[in-house]
Amino acid sequence: MANTVAVVGSTFTFGIWLWADATTIQSNPTIDAANDFRMTTNGGAYDTLDNDPTATPASGKRVQVVVSAAETTAAGAGGNICIEWADNSGAEWLEGQAELIVHAANLDSLATATALATVDTNVDSILADTGTTGVVLADNAITAAKIATDAITDDELAATATAEIGTAVWASATRTLTQSGVSVAAAVAGGLITIHRGDSLSASLTDLGDISGRSKLWFTVKSDRDDVDTASIIQIEESAGLVYINGAAAGTAAKGSITVSDEDDGDLTIALDETETDDLTENSGLYYDVQMLTAAGAVTTLTDGPARVTLDVTRAVA
Repeated sequence: MANTVAVVGSTFTFGIWLWADATTIQSNPTIDAANDFRMTTNGGAYDTLDNDPTATPASGKRVQVVVSAAETTAAGAGGNICIEWADNSGAEWLEGQAELIVHAANLDSLATATALATVDTNVDSILADTGTTGVVLADNAITAAKIATDAITDDELAATATAEIGTAVWASATRTLTQSGVSVAAAVAGGLITIHRGDSLSASLTDLGDISGRSKLWFTVKSDRDDVDTASIIQIEESAGLVYINGAAAGTAAKGSITVSDEDDGDLTIALDETETDDLTENSGLYYDVQMLTAAGAVTTLTDGPARVTLDVTRAVA
């Protein structure tokens, strides 16, 4: 007999036919329930059934087997009950077996009117009838709370989505500048450092490489790459602070700094006080680099690029 599905905690009834031989079903079989039928639950020891199998209808060929709720409970969800039979007294019929697979629930218990109504309500909340053969998402059907984190990545966006979003933002009648004034003036874009005269400089450079073995670290800005360091427009050393400004020795070292936030990746921020940038003149043809000296004496240029000084409008710095 093929496997049959039962539900844990519920009575399960099924019918069998006891064959007198290979071609004949035994009519009104004589059953000694205690000796002729036995069961094993989840491969355990054999036991008798809670309910005696009987010919049903009476004197007929069909034998009804009833597995009690206690027996399906004992098997548990995912368990199995194997029932075996053999005529141990008169050899009136042939032996056989049936195996029950016990599940947590069946479709009848799941597909209740309440459950189906809930599904229908949820579908209605997501879909809106278009008046045609198709449906569209209702307004506000998908909210942020219904979208899992990282559910939509770059791979799921159309190739033109980024461009379309950007166009929509700039076409908007109202746009808000979300950066502070200092971060705009100190922006590092495409390797270009812009220094706004009279503004506090805070330029962040990242991923310059491992600088954990440094003994010195310089940031230098010049108008000519061949100029000596004493002629630097700006030179800041990590441990010494501001060294040169406008081609002269700095008066206050603490007005310039290099702060390393991650020496393994080479992330750092260069800062210069507004009272020092106030003395700079407009120049769009400057050059900068960040250079490292190791304890072993090796010198490495970590990055370089163009720099410029732009003029402010308000000259006050205090």
